Amino acid sequence: MNPVQSPPHQNPSCFIWNLANKLRGPYRPPQYRRVILHLVVLRRFELVLADHKQKMRQAFDARRAGA
Repeated sequence: MNPVQSPPHQNPSCFIWNLANKLRGPYRPPQYRRVILHLVVLRRFELVLADHKQKMRQAFDARRAGA
């Protein structure tokens, strides 16, 4: 790590903004609506299903092993 840069945990806002810039990719602000809603829905699914994740993973692995 470059000594001039601080580790991400010491400056979380900078880390988050840099990550957001990388994820944004080639989209300009008027085009964000093409991506943002989908990401929000995926995140909501992740939060709603978090309690069932292990059980779903086991069911998935069992089906894949049986196929």
